[in-house]
Amino acid sequence: MKCWDSAGSSEKKQFEAISLILNNNKNLLSFLFDPHSPKLTNSPVNLMRRARSLSSTDYLLIKICLDIWCEQGQVQVYELFNLEPELLNLTLLAFKRLGS
Repeated sequence: MKCWDSAGSSEKKQFEAISLILNNNKNLLSFLFDPHSPKLTNSPVNLMRRARSLSSTDYLLIKICLDIWCEQGQVQVYELFNLEPELLNLTLLAFKRLGS
């Protein structure tokens, strides 16, 4: 994924934020992204459906990442408080970097 030649600067910035939120978890990154181009492995709806079989934490992380990538994760702010402190801190740091 780091070898995406066709990724624009916005996509690279989004991917960096998502990688931070996922703590560079290769399994979750592969779950979400095509390894050869800056696109999802499936539609957001199908990814959300498949993510329901993951742990509640991973499911929430996938929702956050889909909101960052394509605004289709439907995360509610209160859900962020269900994250472990370290993951919440990584998520907030990623948000900060996206805003700069």
